[in-house]
Amino acid sequence: MQQISVIQVNNMHHQEPFTLHLTIRYNRKIRCKGVLFVNSKIALLNQYWTDIYFYLHYPHKEKISHQVVRILQLIDKQGEIGINEVASHIQVSHNTASEHVKRMIENGYVLKGRDPLDERKVILSLTDLGNEVLHRNTSLDKDKLEQVLNKLDDDEKDLVEQALKILSERAK
Repeated sequence: MQQISVIQVNNMHHQEPFTLHLTIRYNRKIRCKGVLFVNSKIALLNQYWTDIYFYLHYPHKEKISHQVVRILQLIDKQGEIGINEVASHIQVSHNTASEHVKRMIENGYVLKGRDPLDERKVILSLTDLGNEVLHRNTSLDKDKLEQVLNKLDDDEKDLVEQALKILSERAK
C-alpha cells in the first residue's frame, strides 16, 4: 500500500489556485495544480494518466485548439450530432459552436449534411482527415506504447488491459 502525505499547500485562498504536493513511497511527488483531491486514489490515477499521455502521445502535427479536439471526440463518440449538441457539450453559444464547426469544415475535418428525417437539422460527421487528426491528438503512439508493453510480462499486460477496460466501461 502506498502511503501519501500532504507536505505543502500554498495559496489556499478560495479564489486563487493552489498547489497540493503529495509524497508517495519511494519519494515520488505528485503535484496537482489548482485542484484539491480529497481521495488520494484519484490524485494517483490522474498523475498516472498524465504521465502515460505525456510520454506516449503522438507528436502534434496540427495546430488545433482543445475545443476542436473535444468537438472531434464528441462527433466520434456520439455519432450523428448537430450544432446544438456541440454547443451544449463544450458549453458555448450556438453561434460560437457554429463558428468552430465552420472552421473545422474548412480544414477538412468535418462534413455537414442534413438529417433525412428533418431537413432543417444539420448532421455532422468526421472525414477521414478528421479521424486521423483526432487519433493523433487523443491516442497513444503505437510504437511508443509497443516499446513499453514489450517491457511487461504477459500477466502485467493482461492486468493493464483489464484495468483500462474496466475504467472505460464504467466511464460510459
